[in-house]
Amino acid sequence: MSVSGRIVAEPMWEPFLEEKGDLLNVSIIYSDLLWPWSGYMAVAVSVVPNGCNYDGTASGRITVTVVSEERGVQKYSTAAFPIRVRIIPTPPRSQRLLWDQYRNIRYPAGYFPRDDLRDKTNILDWNADHPHTNFKPLYQHLRSSGYYIEVLGEPLTCVDLSQYSAFLIVDPEDEFFPSERQKLYDEVNNANLNLIIFADWYNTSVIDKIRFMDENTKEWWEPETGGTNLPALNDLLKEWNISLSAHVLDGIAIIGQTPVKYLSGTSVSNAPPHALIALSDLTDLV
Repeated sequence: MSVSGRIVAEPMWEPFLEEKGDLLNVSIIYSDLLWPWSGYMAVAVSVVPNGCNYDGTASGRITVTVVSEERGVQKYSTAAFPIRVRIIPTPPRSQRLLWDQYRNIRYPAGYFPRDDLRDKTNILDWNADHPHTNFKPLYQHLRSSGYYIEVLGEPLTCVDLSQYSAFLIVDPEDEFFPSERQKLYDEVNNANLNLIIFADWYNTSVIDKIRFMDENTKEWWEPETGGTNLPALNDLLKEWNISLSAHVLDGIAIIGQTPVKYLSGTSVSNAPPHALIALSDLTDLV
């Protein structure tokens, strides 16, 4: 096989029926041209509805054929990727959490600045606030406490929120579609869905200060947003008369008896009269 090649036909999923492979729903997207650092084949695996009570493993394989040209001669290569998936019975709603990754965008898709402004060594957000990167300790804590975390990589209109006890929005960079906001309002107000939001800083003066000249492109790089897209969050939260401020707060907050580092976060600027608000003495970095 040469350096580049083309996938000549759609990759084929072959479930092993004797190993419960028919319980897996496998979808594949790919680029026709395979080239170093750019070609890809992505695989999404889910369990079909009638496998909701199965406890065990399911197996199968994906077969893909690539044609490449070497010294004027076409060569065909076929690769087989075995897949084995551990399946557990669907947990009860009280143990299922949905993590919104659809609105988390990281560099290099754009200039998305770091969450912690005191961290001068990493000016770009490389990790996108994912439960398997910079939020891994939280993920492990939730898992050890008996919760199951599912990661949402598509709009809210594509998922059944009634299956989850809580929806987590963690430092989003993107906005919500109007249909997504309405669906979330309905689930929170009428179907007992809990909404948990983590929000870092957003301040236009800080955004102006951290623009920089890129030596490669010879252009000024300006942040797409702050550590969090607070305008988008405030558009969402106004349904409940809640808004977040442009303050950039830093320090140690006490939750119960536990001290917690509060790094470049926002604050609640407006809330309904019956809301419970935790107070802490923090430093405004702006």
